[in-house]
Amino acid sequence: MRSLSRSTVSVAAIALALMLAGCASPWEGTELDEWGWYACQDFAEGLGKAGGSDLAYQLRPAQRAEFVAGLAQASGLSTTPEIKDAAVVLGRTVDGSQSSWQLGLDTFATRCLDRGFKAA
Repeated sequence: MRSLSRSTVSVAAIALALMLAGCASPWEGTELDEWGWYACQDFAEGLGKAGGSDLAYQLRPAQRAEFVAGLAQASGLSTTPEIKDAAVVLGRTVDGSQSSWQLGLDTFATRCLDRGFKAA
């Protein structure tokens, strides 16, 4: 058997480290648990589908309910209390006034961003 040189082992170790770094979970380095990160990601995707925050503010109650349903499962499984609470508040604003809905959206977004969320 041929022995590996020190440089070959070093290159292999560096390649393995880079590969593992590339596989890092997106919530690592944030104050979010896995499900909290997914809830924030679902929220960001919902905003994108709505056409951005300005258009999301204008959603009608049925559209709001659909928006909230998109992040309900992940936020319900999250152990990040700020995300769970913000999702509950957002859900309660579905049938409320436009200003309460807007406040719910803004609160959820702020909670995600304050905990280090960056959309994938």
